[in-house]
Amino acid sequence: MAEGNYSKAALFQYLKDMTVQGMLNQHTAAGMRAAASKLLEDLGDTDDVRGTDVETAAIKYHNKRTGEISTASLKAYRTRVARLLREFEKYVTDPLGFRPRSRALSKANTEKRKARTESVRAVGQEVVGEVTRVSSILSPEASLVMPFPLRSNFTAQVVLPRNINADEARRLCAFIMTLASDFKPVGPMGTTEEVKETAGA
Repeated sequence: MAEGNYSKAALFQYLKDMTVQGMLNQHTAAGMRAAASKLLEDLGDTDDVRGTDVETAAIKYHNKRTGEISTASLKAYRTRVARLLREFEKYVTDPLGFRPRSRALSKANTEKRKARTESVRAVGQEVVGEVTRVSSILSPEASLVMPFPLRSNFTAQVVLPRNINADEARRLCAFIMTLASDFKPVGPMGTTEEVKETAGA
């Protein structure tokens, strides 16, 4: 069995192939490519990258460009190249069974997002259930459960007394205004002009 190609040229071709195949995020691959171009600049295209001392390569690069690169950037380059070399060697050794780490992370992130979505949905159901429970305690003659299609995918519910008066409605509207994520009190006493008008001030 022929030995795989572990050359510098093959390393950069690996990055290109993984990006085209969707196995590596373009941003991640670009960061690795940039770091490798710098830290492996002393290697020729046909040189074997196995056994590369990344720490030494980073120090040599830093010494040649004193003041041109920050310590944080150098550390990032070192981390990216070390990871790239590990994954590249695994790929050449077993190309059919290889999966980049970012692939696994993407799957894990998908699972996390799914779990968060389920959690939010569960909380929403609990809130709706609580509103229904509270409204059932109040006598039908005394309360109204008012659904409001706030968004295409969200319907708000408000429990109100049937005999709500104008003053109470204005105060409720003013209170709801303060719940907005972009609410900015700019008027006297910490209220916006819009809220003051709604409240009948």
